[in-house]
Formats: sequence, structure tokens, C-alpha cells
Amino acid sequence: MAIMSQPMPAPDRSHFAVVGDAQDPAHATAPREPAESITLVGIGTDGFDGLSLKAQQALQRASVVIGSWRQLNLVPDSISAERRPWPANTTDADLEALFKEFLGLHVAVLASGDPLFYGVGTAMVRVLGVDKLTVIPAASSASLACARLGWTVHRTKVFSLGHEPLHGLIPIIQSGSQFLVLGKDEFSTEHVSELLVEMGLGDTPLIVLSDLGSVDEEISHGTALHPPVAVSALNVIAVGVHKALPPTPHGDDLRALTVAALQPLPGRMLWTFGDTGAALACEWLRVAGEKAYAISFGSMREASVKNARNAGVSTLSVKATLSPKALKDIRFVRGPESASPHAIFMNKGLGIDLVPETAWMMLRPGGILIAQASTDNAITLMRSLQEQHGGTITRIQIDDVDVHQWRIVKPVAPEAVN
Repeated sequence: MAIMSQPMPAPDRSHFAVVGDAQDPAHATAPREPAESITLVGIGTDGFDGLSLKAQQALQRASVVIGSWRQLNLVPDSISAERRPWPANTTDADLEALFKEFLGLHVAVLASGDPLFYGVGTAMVRVLGVDKLTVIPAASSASLACARLGWTVHRTKVFSLGHEPLHGLIPIIQSGSQFLVLGKDEFSTEHVSELLVEMGLGDTPLIVLSDLGSVDEEISHGTALHPPVAVSALNVIAVGVHKALPPTPHGDDLRALTVAALQPLPGRMLWTFGDTGAALACEWLRVAGEKAYAISFGSMREASVKNARNAGVSTLSVKATLSPKALKDIRFVRGPESASPHAIFMNKGLGIDLVPETAWMMLRPGGILIAQASTDNAITLMRSLQEQHGGTITRIQIDDVDVHQWRIVKPVAPEAVN
């Protein structure tokens, strides 16, 4: 008797898990199909001919192609899709609205090189989710530069002037190691060389690689004192091995203990009040890499700004006035800085009318407040705040330093009114 067998049905790939999901690994063995037809194509200066077959096919079937005008001009006339340039200063909300307009259509988005390497791909994944995208990367500018120089990619630090301010290079320069700078424009080489000369490193080798991967590619050699010239706004600056410098001094033991107690984690914001607050905020930013406000006093503000610059910290905002209104202005400023702080450090301001109360009100539920005092008057004020809100006061003695520190976590639930 013959046994009849039924053919196995084709797998429903819409149920396959993305690698990393906490599901049976057996369900993650096939390629994932995106929920929507949005293909993010990395394109080099060699244009359409330099794309892989898969990337070319994505453009050929697209109803809409989105990119900068420079990238759109690399698409041949044989591609019949509508060309749509990126809107200026695109926010996450703009990005979400843009792709809602194209629901049900095949959309191809052009990005330079690797879209997830300082590219638009990061914002698209954040707003749309990786499940809605197919990403086809090309070689990044850093990979191309390392290929020309013979540098090992995974050992080469990369810094983007389009995303970070120039003084963020200082800690990298101090290491003495070679690194790459992704230029923002044709003046980027001049700015990098001026910083190197200012730091006493005028003999540092510089190589500028312009229009990498195109027929107009050009590589120029020089030093920081006699820098090569970038012939294009699309450039990578290679900074060669140079003399290592002593790093900007980090904080003392007390500062390190305080920073650890404030719990610097990614996504958290810190406010500091007082002359030593800016230095502590710099340490916070070295660990968490997010946002901090330092409110200094008088002439200390200028010193705080200089110290932050020398530490290579780019996201420290230094304010000169400490008052309830100033705190509210920081809290309610429009834009991405409008979040309540997750942590507050005070070594000044305890005696300023309504400042401690306003700071406590602004602190996010579950946030940490640490106040530090070394005078009898300040310690008395601190104990009064402890009686009102709770928390613990600890006396800390390290070498010649003798301070009292009040630490409290703001309740997540509303406080009971006596």
C-alpha cells in the first residue's frame, strides 16, 4: 500500500523572529521580510554602476526614490521613480509623516556609503523600526579611507565633525594614536590642523582623502603646520601617529564617588549647582555621554566652559545664574532639552531662597539629589532639608577634604502632605 505524503507548506516568514528576540532560535533561521517595502540603499560616489545587483533592483522597482539632490543625480534616467529630496532639518515627526505618505508603495531611500554609519539609517530605524526596513549598505567612507591607507578598520577611531564639535577631538588627540575625521565641509582640514597646532602638535602627519570611490578621488599629504587642501566637501582627514599628551586631569576621589552615586547611565540628564559642579558634570558626561547643565557663578562660568572644552565634552551647557526662575527656564525650554533631570548635584545654592525647593520639584520621580556642604551654615540648611524630605547625611573625609553629603532619591509616588 502506497503512503501518500502532502507537500510541506511554504513557511510564513512574517512570523520569523529578528535575531536577538527571546524566541526559539529555530524560528530565526530564514531571512526576515520587512513589514513594509522601504529599502535603504547605501550609494557611493561611483553612483548606480557601483551598486550591487540587489540595490539596483530595489531602485528599478521603486515608485519613489528619496535622497539628497547630489544622491538623486546619481540615479540614471532609466529609473522611472519619482525623485523626492529630503526636507530640510527633518525631525522624527517629519520622518514619520513622510513615510506615511508613501504607504503601499515601493520606496527606496539613498544614503551615503553605509546608512548606519553616521547616516540617516539610524534615525529611520529609530522612527520606523528595523522590521519595516531593508538596509543594503555600501562601503563606508571610513572603510574606503582605511583601504587606501592600509589602516586596520577595527583599530581606527573615527570622529565626525558633522555630528560633534571640534573640541571633542581633544581626548582622541591626547592618546597619540592615528584616527580618522569625517569632514563637515572643505574647511574641516583647516580647523583640525589649527587645533593640533594649538596643542603643540604641528608636525603631526595629515592626509586628506577627497571624493573617495569616485573618478575625482584625490589624496593629499601634509602636516598640521602645513596642511593639505581638501578639494571637495566630501572628505576624510587621516591624522597620523603623533606625540601622546597627558590627558586633562580627571576628578579626585570624592568627585568619583559622587559621580558614581548619581548613577550616570545613557539617556539620563544631570544638573549641577556650584563652582565644582562643571567638573563633576564633565565626569558624568565621560561615563554617560548624554546631557548635563552646570550652573556656575560669576567668573567661574568662563573657567567651566574652558575646562569642558579641554576635556572634550560637547554636551555640557553652562549657565551663569542660579535662581528658581533660571531652573524653570532650563526645565521648560523647548526642544530636546525639555526633560526633567534624573540627577541633581548641589555644592552651592542651599541658602538661596526657594532654590532647593525648586530643584526638588524639578527632579524627576525616582531621581537622585546629592548636596554637599562644608560650612556650619550650609550643614544646618542641609539638615533642615533632610527633616523635610528624608534621605541620609554622611560625613566624608578623604585626605584633607571633610564634607557632609546629603543623598536622597525622590519617591516615584506623590509625597504625602503633612
